[in-house]
Amino acid sequence: GGKMQPAPLPPLWRRLLGCIFPPATPVLQLTVHTFNQSAWTPAIVTRSLDPGTSRLGSAYNWFRWYLPTTITEERFLYMDCDTLVRRDVAELFDATMFLPRWHKPAAIAAVFTPQPLKHFLCAKTLTIRKWLFPRPDGTRVSVLSTEVKALNAGVLLFDSREWREQRALDKWHTLAVRTEKGGCLWRLAGQPELQLIFGEQIAKLDPRWNHGWLGSTDWLLRQYGPSFTRGWARNASTNAFMLHWNGPLKPWAMRRPPAARSEQATPVAGQPLAAALWWSAATLVHGELERCDASFRAWSSQHAAAS
Repeated sequence: GGKMQPAPLPPLWRRLLGCIFPPATPVLQLTVHTFNQSAWTPAIVTRSLDPGTSRLGSAYNWFRWYLPTTITEERFLYMDCDTLVRRDVAELFDATMFLPRWHKPAAIAAVFTPQPLKHFLCAKTLTIRKWLFPRPDGTRVSVLSTEVKALNAGVLLFDSREWREQRALDKWHTLAVRTEKGGCLWRLAGQPELQLIFGEQIAKLDPRWNHGWLGSTDWLLRQYGPSFTRGWARNASTNAFMLHWNGPLKPWAMRRPPAARSEQATPVAGQPLAAALWWSAATLVHGELERCDASFRAWSSQHAAAS
């Protein structure tokens, strides 16, 4: 079969989506596709060297890079499954992806983090030590420079035409072959490769569109300290357009926090805040679905009894 095949929505999903998006909703089309890994040629490959990150070698972590070859729309938005949207993403489709310093459009746009890119690269490899990003003024900067920050690939805005014209997949397959032959280029798979492909020719999204580290909040506290973490927590509670639980702590694995906790509390400790943000949204959605659909109420009651 094909790489991406339309699949029918289960009847309950259809009814629930009908509640969320009433018939009067303008210009809405929802298509669910199944992912056929065996149809991709060349095969989707990766290599992750950090202990505990073997899951990032899954083809499901990589198929987003192949979507521009199958999606007909010129621009589309990719979001990880551990994200929570709190603002209309339609705004992103009006965002500029033009790079004025390069006098050309970018193939992707992403949010950049305070972390240097070098933390995700194999810094001892000769190839990486010699790798330089060109700049519009004719200078070059080492990929190991602390001024080169790492993007987060959990929210990516694609320009399909530019992705194809800039031959991004060809460049990726070249990198993949090099790593398969033992040439370590990156330590954590799924993010630094994009920067090795495009260098600094990546458009920057407003950081509020990918407010991350909700799955790594204890690490954040150790790395940047209480003051930074408090500010980060306040922004997550009040300003973020999209929350992202990147890291080992996932929202669907969290227990409901005590009633006294709220997303306005902005605790320094990571898990209470991360749980409160998730349950605040989940409770609202759950209540709306129960109000809307009797079959969902029945399913919800059975699920609660079973757990």
